[in-house]
Amino acid sequence: MQRRLLGGAAGAGLIWLIGLIGSWAFKREAMGFGDVKFMGMIGGLVGWDGVIIGFVAACMLGSVVGLVRLVFLHDRHIWFGPFLATGAFLMMMWRDGMLRLVLG
Repeated sequence: MQRRLLGGAAGAGLIWLIGLIGSWAFKREAMGFGDVKFMGMIGGLVGWDGVIIGFVAACMLGSVVGLVRLVFLHDRHIWFGPFLATGAFLMMMWRDGMLRLVLG
């Protein structure tokens, strides 16, 4: 139970802080509050360690897709939720493999 609560708090807090920093840096809303709630739920499912590794996977996937969209479509806007869901899916299905990949 504590692991799930800590995971929910870590997920929501991580994405809220990044959104706050992004909003300050870009002078406009960088991330919606739906992402905060979504990461809180994901953190409750995969725990604090899983939410961090899943978030890193989401960022890497989102970066690749974002670069492709920028180069070919000249569009900078992407929705981050699908990448968060993909990172959570990877953690739920292949938790041990993802932890070994990141932690060595």
